Amino acid sequence: MDPFLRPCRHLHGHIRWHQALGALEHGDAARALAIYADVLQPAATQAPPLNAITDGASLLWRLGAYGHAVPNELWTKADAAAQKLFPKAGLPFADVHMALFAAATQNQEALAARLAVIEQRVAEGKLPAGPVVPAICRAMRDFADEDFAACVRALEPALTEVVRIGGSHAQRELIEDTFIVALMRSGELARARALLDTRLHRRPSLRDARWQAASA
Repeated sequence: MDPFLRPCRHLHGHIRWHQALGALEHGDAARALAIYADVLQPAATQAPPLNAITDGASLLWRLGAYGHAVPNELWTKADAAAQKLFPKAGLPFADVHMALFAAATQNQEALAARLAVIEQRVAEGKLPAGPVVPAICRAMRDFADEDFAACVRALEPALTEVVRIGGSHAQRELIEDTFIVALMRSGELARARALLDTRLHRRPSLRDARWQAASA
């Protein structure tokens, strides 16, 4: 086969990740989970390390945040693989996703250790992304602990700085989605509607329309 016609394994997995997000847009959690099992779970992924942890973690997190059931074993298996790939803090985009694993598996020790390193680097001026990184990590912990008001407080000042962690808009939208869900679950429906109105004015979204109706 012509090498230029061979599928790019990296792009294949990430494109399927986008397809899973499309399934979630329509509320089809079963389809999203099937894509995860097919190409994103640790036993199936052929993506480079960063994509392997970020695509898997962000999809599982979205499923849970959107109100769909996620088997605990999916998180524990993915976390075990991720810990081998990124055992230490150092890359903000990876650190944020490692925080998702720690929060979802209730591994407070792992998250505290990673946060300690990150916050030390911020204090020493050695983390260009700045304090937005530990703020997001703490907010994800609060969300998993169902302390939604604390999640809102931690994320609100970070929203305008999320671009500093890296990744694409689709990847970073996870942060804003978490903020919106936290607003709704903490009873701040008017603030959630205002943010959803802004997003729907910018682009259509079946998911946002459902959330808007639910918060009315």
